Amino acid sequence: MNYKSMIHFLKSNIAKNFFLLFSSSAIAQIIALLLAPFISRLFTPDNFGMIGYILSISGIFTAIGSLTYEKAIVLENDDKKAQDLQFLSLCSSFIFSIILYFSISFYIKKFSNLESSYLLWIVPIFFLNNFINIVFAVLNRDRQYKNIAMIQLLRRSGTAITQLTFGILGYTAFGLIWGNIFGALFCVIYIYILSSLSFSKRKYKLEDIKYVAKKYINFPLYTAPQELINISFAQLPVIILANYYSITILGAYYFAVKIIQLPSVLLGNSIKKIFYKEAAFSRNKMDNLKELYFNLTAILFFISIIPIIISFFFAPDIFSFVFGSDWLFAGKFARWMTLWFGVNFIMIPSRVLFLVFEKQKLLFKIDLIIGIIRFMILLITVNYFSAITAIATFSVISAICFIAIILGWIIFLTNKN
Repeated sequence: MNYKSMIHFLKSNIAKNFFLLFSSSAIAQIIALLLAPFISRLFTPDNFGMIGYILSISGIFTAIGSLTYEKAIVLENDDKKAQDLQFLSLCSSFIFSIILYFSISFYIKKFSNLESSYLLWIVPIFFLNNFINIVFAVLNRDRQYKNIAMIQLLRRSGTAITQLTFGILGYTAFGLIWGNIFGALFCVIYIYILSSLSFSKRKYKLEDIKYVAKKYINFPLYTAPQELINISFAQLPVIILANYYSITILGAYYFAVKIIQLPSVLLGNSIKKIFYKEAAFSRNKMDNLKELYFNLTAILFFISIIPIIISFFFAPDIFSFVFGSDWLFAGKFARWMTLWFGVNFIMIPSRVLFLVFEKQKLLFKIDLIIGIIRFMILLITVNYFSAITAIATFSVISAICFIAIILGWIIFLTNKN
């Protein structure tokens, strides 16, 4: 480890931008964590099971809602073409929202299941998520990290505060769902205020849209299926637990995910956005890219190792004491899931490099293989073992697979001139 290099990295603009996003994420995380003990006592595991299922399904569709064209916005140097990609992404998300609405409506009508009408909430959550992801890509391209930081802060804190409010008012059935929607709407309002900075008012031409769609065709051909497979397999525990165990166990699992994910999602998204932009800028300067990758991966490891150790040994006691005795089971899930999410957090720069080197096809194959392995492990364990054993095995296998990806990039970059 070159410590002088790491110190230089910590003083760079990349690190400054990262700490800007980190600070906003940290504030949002503190607000969410402070409110979590109250929210956990206002809503039951069954309530969390419902919102967990809705967010999992909407998350799967969000992965392909814009055909991942928004990821190409960061790579495009021409402003006009970047705007065309933005418009293409928005159109794709809107069309997909309409298709999704009628598909869910048909499902509800076909099976005459009035209780499943809550699934329609998937549609607005899906569209709002896609819209915000596209805006993030636009702001990331322009290095508007202050605005990204504000949006992250608004969403997380807005969601937690509105969920608490609905819980206090007694709207426990849909309070968690409405909280997520209002949290996203706060971001949309802020984005509207920034619309003159983030969006072009010019007229778009069909031939221009076709050009960028063809230029970045690898994104819908490889990145979109890869994202769909990756997200689908990541959400496998939610879908399978819902079918093999009770909604209460599903709620415990989702609550554990919600807490464990707080640092990795908020901090991880900030790291991913900045590293993607800077790595894309340095992709023709291999020495700079190698230094950036090794330093950031090492820093993420040191950030993660202590929380992983603490959670593994004390998560059940922490969850039971902080969130109430009803969430002891969630703590048992969290003990093992920390291994999965911790290594996934360290792997962020490794996954970004697949996009930087335009290795979407390779990433698609890797995710498909890993996904099948994880799926088979989970399917076998839920049939013969308890939910805790199933998630523990799934988490350990996931961590091993992610470590293999990190080691692969370390070997590749070490031997590449």
